[in-house]
Amino acid sequence: MDRMTILVLAYSISPIRGSEYSVGWNYVKEMSRYHNLIVLYGLAGSHMGDLQEVEASELCKNMEAVEFIPVRPSRLANLLNMPNRNGFIVYSAYLAYTVWHWQAYRKALKLIEERKIDLIHYLCPTGFREPGYLWKIDKPYIWGPIGGIKNRPVGIIMERSLVMGLKSVLRNAVNALQFRFSKRVRQALRRCDLLLVATSEMRQLLKTVHGVDAITFPEDAITGEMLSQQRVVRLSPGEPLNIIWVGSIDERKSLDILLSALACIGSKNWHLDVVGKGPLQSKLQNFAKKCAISDRITWAGHLPREKLENYYRKAHVHVITSMGEGNPTVIWDAMSFGVPTITLDHCGMHDTVCDNCGIKIPASTSSKIIYELAGKMKEIMDNPSRIESLSRGVKACSFQYSWNRRCSDWQRFYRMAIDKWSSNKVEVS
Repeated sequence: MDRMTILVLAYSISPIRGSEYSVGWNYVKEMSRYHNLIVLYGLAGSHMGDLQEVEASELCKNMEAVEFIPVRPSRLANLLNMPNRNGFIVYSAYLAYTVWHWQAYRKALKLIEERKIDLIHYLCPTGFREPGYLWKIDKPYIWGPIGGIKNRPVGIIMERSLVMGLKSVLRNAVNALQFRFSKRVRQALRRCDLLLVATSEMRQLLKTVHGVDAITFPEDAITGEMLSQQRVVRLSPGEPLNIIWVGSIDERKSLDILLSALACIGSKNWHLDVVGKGPLQSKLQNFAKKCAISDRITWAGHLPREKLENYYRKAHVHVITSMGEGNPTVIWDAMSFGVPTITLDHCGMHDTVCDNCGIKIPASTSSKIIYELAGKMKEIMDNPSRIESLSRGVKACSFQYSWNRRCSDWQRFYRMAIDKWSSNKVEVS
């Protein structure tokens, strides 16, 4: 394609953070090789309006084809976000976020008056609940990949915690109402010239509920730098199985499931590195002590990427126990080091992890998940060659999730969106 100018809405973006921030950053870094990008952003830190990680970054300043335009929260947005910033009412952030999107829309209208913009892309965050307002603009428009549509498995969660289960019931109810009845969500879905979703489950729900077609496309991928450090992982007989778990230590990420499975394994030869921190850390550390497994666990805390890489380099297997995801960044991180993943068979992991590069466990009941997870890890310890086989599978599967492949896909998507918009213009005229 000829080089275009694309207006990208990436509310959350940072060159040094993971998760949603890396979704924005990796896209901008990779696609700026092919197109000029104008990036509207509002979060490069812990809270709305924390922009220093982009503004102070030499990497961002030296990206010739990218113009980062901050949308600073208005007084109203800051006022609405104040309870969340102070840890009082976290849900106030959603109200502030809606106000911020209106500001971004006004900024976009001004930019379109001043510049030649070929296409608009609402990239991230990936949640569907806030569709913003850029879809109102008469330009080729892409939204996604979006996520957050699939409800969390209440049955599994309720088994482990009544309070957490009730919270999930409420979350699912609100989620379902917004997905089915939000006027702006419905308008945005139907206005898209191209809609992308993070998982096949979400694609089916969109088709069933709204009759809207979408393309399944993971929200992130493996960068070239990451692939360059890929290796074949081997577990020698008698060597401890090094397990890595990465994420926020909270109810959704469900580290307790892995700890319970390891407690079932007992005296088997293993070591666990927990990378991350969160509100349940002290509770789970005490749980590990009661199960007499704490001496084989390293609680590494939250780490910068360069230090996190050291843990992946020594890992034999990566475990995901989350109750709700799109395609978590940790999948790509693990794959980039050749490390196979054991995961529940749902969310984005259902699409991304195959039998050649990982192990999927049915998301049935807590007791069955713990039993099966323990069994799979025992099998690996008894048959260490299984790690090498899976690692070679990771290497083979990585190409389809590389950014080189992803850039080609995005080029195709841009052309599809532009052609759809152009054909609609002709039909109207």
